[in-house]
Amino acid sequence: MTSTFLSGLAVLKNIATTSLESIVINAIPSLEDSLAPTPRIKKTSVKRELPPKGLNHWRKLIETINSRWLLTMRSITINQVEVPQIVNNRTPSDLFSALSPFQHLRCLKIQQCAFFPCDKGIYLLALACPNITTLHLPLECVTAYAPPATEVSNNTISTQSGLSGTSMTVVALLLLCDLCPRLEDLQIGLGVTDLPPFSNTTVRSHYLARLSISSHSTIRACESHILNIARHVDRLFPHLKEIVSHPLYGAEIWDRIRPIIEAYKKVRLDDAIRRSPSETSQ
Repeated sequence: MTSTFLSGLAVLKNIATTSLESIVINAIPSLEDSLAPTPRIKKTSVKRELPPKGLNHWRKLIETINSRWLLTMRSITINQVEVPQIVNNRTPSDLFSALSPFQHLRCLKIQQCAFFPCDKGIYLLALACPNITTLHLPLECVTAYAPPATEVSNNTISTQSGLSGTSMTVVALLLLCDLCPRLEDLQIGLGVTDLPPFSNTTVRSHYLARLSISSHSTIRACESHILNIARHVDRLFPHLKEIVSHPLYGAEIWDRIRPIIEAYKKVRLDDAIRRSPSETSQ
């Protein structure tokens, strides 16, 4: 379908098909046109205006997609063409609450959008998308509310028993690991100032292959803290093939973490070789 400038909800109401599989919503700042019903489509790209009072409109869009194409939707992409300079009105963390699970959804991308999920929001998202294989969340969200530069050490790390309602932490990775077992490609902005105790991050065998990640660029982490972050990630995703860092989004942190995780993998491989029956018999 050719993209048309139209209110997002109006577009969805005018799509007559009951078997929509893929949708791309591009948020733009104006309305210019309208759209007639289209009964025979499986993929669509929609451009809509931004609501004047924040981005709460996203929830209604997701709810509409969920109610109409729950059994057929496989890919949802939400793009915001112009990221607002004023980001005081966060998209609610319960954007995916009260939804029936998208059992067939494999790809969800929310890009260049003022969507600021927290650990609780990730929990709700994971419940709504249990079979997802590709999840891309905005990298920008991690810097919009970055704290002042601080020196992080083990002595200043606080432990949190519950889910954070204000930011995404390592707990968000744990939730995705447990609730989205098929996840292969993850893009996420993560707060790494506070780490949970290792007793809360037991060893998993999740097969996530690609992690594209950002963190607060103002954080200056000490070596022991870098090692702890790497240990948490490796405990959850021991089969990682690629860690992608991003300039301006804490690349220096993840550039230091990447070789540590690679070293962990090599140590495991060496240990497995030592324990193999053929090695033992020699």
